[in-house]
Amino acid sequence: GWLESDGDVGFDIEMLRHGNSDLYVLPAHGWALDPDQLLTRSCFADLLSHAESDFDLVILYGPHINGHPDAAILAAHADEILVVSDRKMSDYGQLSAALKDFDSMDREKVVGIVTNRADQAPL
Repeated sequence: GWLESDGDVGFDIEMLRHGNSDLYVLPAHGWALDPDQLLTRSCFADLLSHAESDFDLVILYGPHINGHPDAAILAAHADEILVVSDRKMSDYGQLSAALKDFDSMDREKVVGIVTNRADQAPL
């Protein structure tokens, strides 16, 4: 909702604090018609810049990288990328092809690949 308002709606960072911890979580609620367009708004870049200056670590969790432009958009904002693959959702060929879809600069940011359920064949 905040991204859809182009950053015009008030934003209280303390509402994102997890209990009394130093962990803050900004969930993505609902479905947007064009999530890739929301992620390219300047208010999103401003939010990430603010988070980078105020927090020790910022983790962006994205969708499957196969065929989703928002994964590439998030990758462009990242300093490092850890790809997590679910073997039941994709095979190694699909994962390799998806990584090739990143531009060369984003591929250089990949610091590792984690595969869950590696002993299982994809669906």
